[in-house]
Amino acid sequence: MKLDKEVIALADQILRSYYFEAGPRRANRNSDRMMPGVRAAPMRIDFPIFVDLLSIKVAALMLRKLNKKAFGSVPLNRTEDFILKSLDVDISRFFGQSIPAESSRNYLNTIGKAERDRFHLLVANDLLAGPPTQTFSFPLSKVSIASAYSGSNFYVLSGDDVGSENPQSIIEKYKIKQSINGWIGCTASFPEGAQKIKRIALGAISLRLPYIERTQKTLAKPANGFVTHKQLGWSSSREHMPPLSYDITIKEEDKGWLDKIDDLISNSKKKSRHLRKALEYFYLGWFLEPNERIAFNFLALDAVFGQSQEGTARGFKTGLSETLNQTFDGVRLRDILNLRNQFFHGGSPDIYDSTRYDCYLRIYNCDPIIDIEYITASCLRRLVFGADFAMQPNPYQAEIQKLKDRGLIPTQPSQQTIIQEN
Repeated sequence: MKLDKEVIALADQILRSYYFEAGPRRANRNSDRMMPGVRAAPMRIDFPIFVDLLSIKVAALMLRKLNKKAFGSVPLNRTEDFILKSLDVDISRFFGQSIPAESSRNYLNTIGKAERDRFHLLVANDLLAGPPTQTFSFPLSKVSIASAYSGSNFYVLSGDDVGSENPQSIIEKYKIKQSINGWIGCTASFPEGAQKIKRIALGAISLRLPYIERTQKTLAKPANGFVTHKQLGWSSSREHMPPLSYDITIKEEDKGWLDKIDDLISNSKKKSRHLRKALEYFYLGWFLEPNERIAFNFLALDAVFGQSQEGTARGFKTGLSETLNQTFDGVRLRDILNLRNQFFHGGSPDIYDSTRYDCYLRIYNCDPIIDIEYITASCLRRLVFGADFAMQPNPYQAEIQKLKDRGLIPTQPSQQTIIQEN
């Protein structure tokens, strides 16, 4: 079996990390174990396994590059730990039952060719594949699921569809303390990988709501924690949605746009990778206050338009023109970019303190935070779903219209936004 050069390089780097003797940067990996069959009368002795911590870190970087799906979202120390635990039992078996005479050297410099080839196969067949995948489900409070969705990369279920048959289980005890209307879930090798898929999917799903419904929040505490289905258990985590005032509805007719999210998650094209990053930024900003959220909206726009070789300003302008079927004021867009530059280059940690913020509001009669929110959400909708996507209507529209008819609330928007959110 001919192995890829990168796999062989990874295997050799791992062997290069192991030593028979202690050293200033080496950790003992078998202080509590003994190699079966090795005896030094009248007692058994440990097979010496010491790991150079900097060298194994390089191996972890190499493994992460070779298997981004499993390890790309995982802290590097988790990848190191996976390598070490996977080899704790097997590594000594490549040296028979005796310690090589050149015990001051690392394993790579003392292993025989046949054993080295066998170790390459072990890395290629077992280590490179990563740990087995598990299924994770994350509870959601502000959703209304009339029809479950199951795609290739994620699923959405109603609140009663995940749990334990035992009402006294830890899962049911946690569930009963929270308001859980639905679940979003996926399979991944590590919880961090599942969290990443969740962020992308929920970032896209949040685009179903218009600006006010998406950002208006209550004091309620949203559902947190998550369920691991293999050896059913509950783990703690932060909440997965902000405490919205409005539910996001999922119906049978929504399968079409949910399929587009599902396709995006696994698409390997460069444009899709940038869009996934943008959705993650958008999701992270969803939980924050407006003056904090603006940074993540700028980052989302940077992810899709800021990678242009034309430069940021021209890339933004070209990207907006090609994405949105609307005309906009070029000078006003320039002022938004100047605001972005001041914000990101240390000129104003809080946007409300910015002199450019004050000038923008006075000139255009609009809060620039809302302009940027409209631009970001509208661009992401078009890029993810296409021009035929419709936002979810406000369920209280009839009541709002009655209040307008009575003159109790304005009939015209108070903000003259740069574009119409669509």
